[in-house]
Amino acid sequence: MATCLFCDPEAGREHCRQNFGLRMDILARSRHFFVIPMPGAGTNGYLLVVSKEHHHSMADLPLARFEELLGLLGLLLPEVEKAYGPAVLLEHGSTCKNISCMIDHAHIHIVPVPEGFSILDDIGQKYPLTAMRNIGDLVFWGAGEHVAPDGSNGRHVGYLFYRERDGKCFIHPLASVERFEPQYLRKVLLLRLGRSEWDWRKNLDQGQVDDIHLRLGHLGNVIGLSEWGVEACGPMQ
Repeated sequence: MATCLFCDPEAGREHCRQNFGLRMDILARSRHFFVIPMPGAGTNGYLLVVSKEHHHSMADLPLARFEELLGLLGLLLPEVEKAYGPAVLLEHGSTCKNISCMIDHAHIHIVPVPEGFSILDDIGQKYPLTAMRNIGDLVFWGAGEHVAPDGSNGRHVGYLFYRERDGKCFIHPLASVERFEPQYLRKVLLLRLGRSEWDWRKNLDQGQVDDIHLRLGHLGNVIGLSEWGVEACGPMQ
C-alpha cells in the first residue's frame, strides 16, 4: 500500500485491526521513536523500536537521533530481560526503496531468546558477518556507504545487523538485493527457536500481543521519566 504504516502508526494499528483482526497499540514513546509489539511475532516478548521520522535504516539516523536510540535501548533491554530474559537485536537496514524488505522504514527488532541461543553461524553460512565494536558502529554504515573504524570503506544497498545476547555485534553489507529473501533474519531466528512457520502473517496471535502489554505496559513510564521521554502511553484500547 502507498502509505507507510510506520510513518502513520495509527493507520498501521487500523490496518492490523481491519485486515487481521489484531488489536495493537503503542507501548511507549520517546521523542523520536515508538515501541510496539511485533505483529505475528511467533515468539513471546518480541518488540519493534521504530523511528517516528522516515529513515531507511537506523544507520541513516541523524547523530542526535542515534544517541537517543542508544539511550532508549539502554532503558528497554533491562526491562525486557526482567520480563522475558535477555534479547538479541536484529535489523535489515535499507539504503533506498528496494524489494529487499516489506517495510522500507527504520525499525529494529528486540527478541528474547533462551540461554545459549545464537544465530551467528546460521547467518554466516550465507552472509559472512563482520564483528563490530558495539552497536554504536552503525553510524558508519548510513546512506549506502560505510567508513569502518579501521578506515576501510565501500558501497552497499543495505545491511544485516545482529547483536547477540551478550552485546557482541555483527554486520554484513548487502552488495545487491537480487534474490534477497524478505523476512530473512526472522526466518533464521524462528527456525533456530524451533518454529516451523516464520511468516508474520501466519503467526498472528492476540495472546502474545496482550501478554506484552501485561508484562511491559509500564515501559511508557520508564521512558517518560528519562531524558528521552515525552509521555507515558495509556492502556491498549
